[in-house]
Amino acid sequence: TISLTDEQAPGQLQIVDAQHGKPQVSVEADSQFLFKEMICWSPDGRSLSGLIGDEVAIWETATGKREKTLGYADSDKSVLSLTWSPDGSKLAVGCDEALVNIHNIADGKVLKTFNGGFVKIGNQSIKLPSFSSMMNSVAWSPNGKLVAGANNHQVTIWDVNAGTEAGVFKSGTEQLTWSPDGTQLAGSTRELSTTDSVTVWNVTQNKPGSRFIA
Repeated sequence: TISLTDEQAPGQLQIVDAQHGKPQVSVEADSQFLFKEMICWSPDGRSLSGLIGDEVAIWETATGKREKTLGYADSDKSVLSLTWSPDGSKLAVGCDEALVNIHNIADGKVLKTFNGGFVKIGNQSIKLPSFSSMMNSVAWSPNGKLVAGANNHQVTIWDVNAGTEAGVFKSGTEQLTWSPDGTQLAGSTRELSTTDSVTVWNVTQNKPGSRFIA
């Protein structure tokens, strides 16, 4: 469990025992810009990633020591979302302009970049306006083969190894999550900017499934 409370200093992250509520480790983020919605555990629980200003930091959970920094401070891209690969070897970072960078954790390098900021109409690809191309959420499939990214216009799925697009769903989406078997993808969606809902897509058939109105 991670706690960010009013009693803590700005930029301090505290790891507490979930059963007893006792503090275990405090992480000094060295910044007041630590957003709680950007904090992600690694699958093995040994590392923690979070957004500090324009940088992605990775800490060792046992000691609170910063292991690595993925630098975006000198980039013209803003980080908006994070997700670990199931094996913990990679981190997908969603940015503005509908970009998703796949980082190798070992050396921090970008292995691949996917761009979801285009809409296909016939044989033409049209670039989305900037307000529609914020990568709100990124989600790795349970088997580690696919990464999904959602912006204000559509959800795009990529095959990580092949580097190709594996599916597109036309719906503005805020948050994504995969089903445990990796056959379905759920997202918080909004139709006509007024109706909040949860939409479930059938990934294997590449088509929408159920929609639940909030």
